[in-house]
Amino acid sequence: MILGMITAIALFVLLQAFFSGSEMAVISVNRIKMEQLAQGRLSQALLLKRMLSSPDRLLSTTLVGTNLSVVISSAIFTVLVVATLGQGYAWLTPLIMTPVILIFGESIPKAVARFYADKVVYRIAGILKFFSLVFWPLVMLTSFISRIILLPLKTKEAKRLSPFVSREELKLLIRESKKDEVIKPHERAIIHRIFEFGSKKVKEIMVPIKDVVSIDSSSEPSRLKDLSRASGFSRILVYEGEKENIIGFANVFDALYEEGKFARVSECLRPVLYVSCESAIDKVFYLLQLKRMQVAVLLDENSRHIGMVTFKDLLDEIAGEV
Repeated sequence: MILGMITAIALFVLLQAFFSGSEMAVISVNRIKMEQLAQGRLSQALLLKRMLSSPDRLLSTTLVGTNLSVVISSAIFTVLVVATLGQGYAWLTPLIMTPVILIFGESIPKAVARFYADKVVYRIAGILKFFSLVFWPLVMLTSFISRIILLPLKTKEAKRLSPFVSREELKLLIRESKKDEVIKPHERAIIHRIFEFGSKKVKEIMVPIKDVVSIDSSSEPSRLKDLSRASGFSRILVYEGEKENIIGFANVFDALYEEGKFARVSECLRPVLYVSCESAIDKVFYLLQLKRMQVAVLLDENSRHIGMVTFKDLLDEIAGEV
């Protein structure tokens, strides 16, 4: 019986550690990386993104789980003390359980979860979802009571309390920081570009196909070198037949380092990414990263090649000219 109680106490302390660590991991997770993984259709990232769309419910789940674990582990410890030492030793519960709860149930798991947030959070997303369903009645009840208590404050924001900063709040913080010069002008410019990154379409920054330096796939590598020298570009688009029929690109360094190996430009061809000209530039940026490509060719609604962008072009949209 005693061994069973000790095991139960340890399990509930571990459960508290899980909820405390989960809360810290969720708050500390890299949102940009999460968005990229979600766009890549990673199931855990998609699940986490859906849960973060309702942060109140998610954090209420961790709060309910933490409190239940603390109450149950403390209650079992009290029963154990009373059963073994007598009623007069019940005071040992707060004396012993408080440091155990604070150290092993709060401090250590939160420190670990914060440091390894991006590794931990995707592994626990499914478990958190399970507990959010299990605790759903309690979460709804506590949320309802909170709203009733906050109602006299007559603030709409009180109904949507969240530890996360919204886009508008972050923009306000940036504007306010200008007064105290907390953020330097060039840093502020980069942040504003990041905000605009997802709202721009790739066609807004493309180089039209008629202005692109390109070479026929049947050309000799020496022609590629001459074209690169004249244009100043190391990556030259390669077309087949018509100039609007882009089949890839050639890097002049391939022709230089492997001189004599290739008889035609088509033999040193590298792939390009084909995307709709209506795509958002953040999506194209992610796809180029994911596929480890450098060049994207833009297609119109009729699948005609109308322009191109490079990975560097997209970087310039964030950081300015690199």
